[in-house]
Amino acid sequence: MNSSLSPRSAPSPATCRIDCDADGVDDVAIGPVEMFRFEMMSDKSFWMQVYLPDGSSHRFCGQSRGKITVGHEAEPAETRGEANNSESEEGA
Repeated sequence: MNSSLSPRSAPSPATCRIDCDADGVDDVAIGPVEMFRFEMMSDKSFWMQVYLPDGSSHRFCGQSRGKITVGHEAEPAETRGEANNSESEEGA
């Protein structure tokens, strides 16, 4: 993965980074985001669009020969802040 962001760190303001490898999109960091939409088109394909405050957007589509399973985990803002603070304190 070509990322300087850890999975729990928030992107800096006005971030738009889309890293690709030989297989396609590998890592995405976009923000701030006005709206995010995600839809499973079938059990083997999905569609996702990220809308930015300036009216532009980024669309991602994916498909697989096998079934795609997508998980979700909500993370409260106060938990993110604590995680980011502990990471910065460890690096100090």
